[in-house]
Amino acid sequence: MGSQRKDKFADLRERAERMLADQSEVLDEAQADKLAHLLHELHVHQLELEMQNDELHRAQIELEASHRNYLELYDLAPVGYFTLDKTGLITQANLTCAALLGVTRTQLINQSFSQYVFADDQDAYYFFKKGLLEAVSTQSCELRLATETDLPVYVKLDGVTGIDSAQEITHMRIVMSDISAHKRAEEQVLALAVEREKIDILKTFLENAAHNLRTPLAVLKTYLYLLEQPQSHDHQQSRLSIMKKQVDRLTNLLENMLALQRMNELAGFEFDYLDLNALVGSIIEDKEDLAEQKGLTCTFHRDANLPQVWADRAYLSSAISNLVMNALQYTPAGGEVLVWTAQKGANAEISLKDTGIGISDTDRPHIFERFFRANLAINTHEYGTGLGLSIAEKIVKFHRGTIEVESELGKGSTFRVCLPIEPGKT
Repeated sequence: MGSQRKDKFADLRERAERMLADQSEVLDEAQADKLAHLLHELHVHQLELEMQNDELHRAQIELEASHRNYLELYDLAPVGYFTLDKTGLITQANLTCAALLGVTRTQLINQSFSQYVFADDQDAYYFFKKGLLEAVSTQSCELRLATETDLPVYVKLDGVTGIDSAQEITHMRIVMSDISAHKRAEEQVLALAVEREKIDILKTFLENAAHNLRTPLAVLKTYLYLLEQPQSHDHQQSRLSIMKKQVDRLTNLLENMLALQRMNELAGFEFDYLDLNALVGSIIEDKEDLAEQKGLTCTFHRDANLPQVWADRAYLSSAISNLVMNALQYTPAGGEVLVWTAQKGANAEISLKDTGIGISDTDRPHIFERFFRANLAINTHEYGTGLGLSIAEKIVKFHRGTIEVESELGKGSTFRVCLPIEPGKT
């Protein structure tokens, strides 16, 4: 291209020189000077064009080299880059992106990115893309890729929108970073923390269990010794009665411990629709003799229009029975236990109100902890395992329900169990 310009200007110069030679006889001195100046200007302009041409050539070489470097950086970057159109189809992608998705780059073009997202994380991707298209601002999310690898591939997406001169969104540019190692490290830390917590819980459980087992065993040992004495016949019946109570206490403790273990493994749960009024009514009926022995009034008011609930009959019966037993156990003679059912929106509610010893403000936050017994309850010399309320709460939670308590020391307590009427994930 430069040689062509050079030939062109050389030809022009030659023609000018011929014209000058032809007209040399008629040109005066001023015209000759003017022509010489013109030829000089043409020569200078020729040199300038040649220099500009060289500069353009060098710039083109540098631009091509820069473009090659950009493509190498884009394709071989440690993170994935891809571009989506407004419908979510991939229009561009680098090699790292294709490698993370486990396909070739050509297979990605005009494909929906959502097909590469793990099923449970589709919502996260949907709101990420929705945020980009609506907020026109940077958006981020973390999700898993639907790859065939043994371990899940976790990625973080950081996106920004591209807009045209009319401020309309034309595309979305997204950076995809592999955060699998970080996520697995987090999972390991969490698993380690859970294991430590399990060890601490087990340690506490064993310590509490040992304490609760030691007391009745000590009583049994003492009374067995007394029964062996020659003069023990006069008090034999009363001592045998005390020993029987301690054996019952040990039996209840072991049964409750086994019940907690079964619930931890979700063993034996069988959900079905059941009549809550009939269930509570049968429990109250079973406890009538105990209420009569203690000189208590136990009344049940049922909501006749209460729908059936989705529950496990055996476990729910155990939870409510524990609450009724608690109310009867810690209500002095002459007191009252009132039980009623009601529908509250989409939930069924069972309430138990007693006029018992109540729970102090200090003890109330701990009453659902395993083996916890309030100081006042211990002082009444009523035998308990400290597991009844813990079991009741766990059963209610497995039913996706809640259990709440209101209490005033010396005036009684009210427990409310709220259960969803419709079935759900259990």
